[in-house]
Amino acid sequence: MSKRIAHFLTVAVVAAALFTVSPGGAVAAPAGWPESCWDGPSKVGNGWMAKCDAGTGKYQAVVFCQVILGGQKLVRQGGWTHAGTWATAFCPGGTNRTSGGINSSPDP
Repeated sequence: MSKRIAHFLTVAVVAAALFTVSPGGAVAAPAGWPESCWDGPSKVGNGWMAKCDAGTGKYQAVVFCQVILGGQKLVRQGGWTHAGTWATAFCPGGTNRTSGGINSSPDP
């Protein structure tokens, strides 16, 4: 078997394991991800907050910061957490929050 065919078969098996088709024909998402998530500006401090209320997996808050006197943009990430817990990330001194988001990952 050629390497190309072996690679194709490996990719096909992995894809089949990640997605299953329900009887209605819709593709189901892989299990293990955080669900019912919300993120937004921190009410206290110069940061971003994120929270997921269900599912498994983990998530973290991400905040984008701009140096006040011009210059580079910074990205700060909070620690990884699980459903039901607030995740926070804050900009360092001398910067302002410009936006943020949530980064999520399935459990291994």
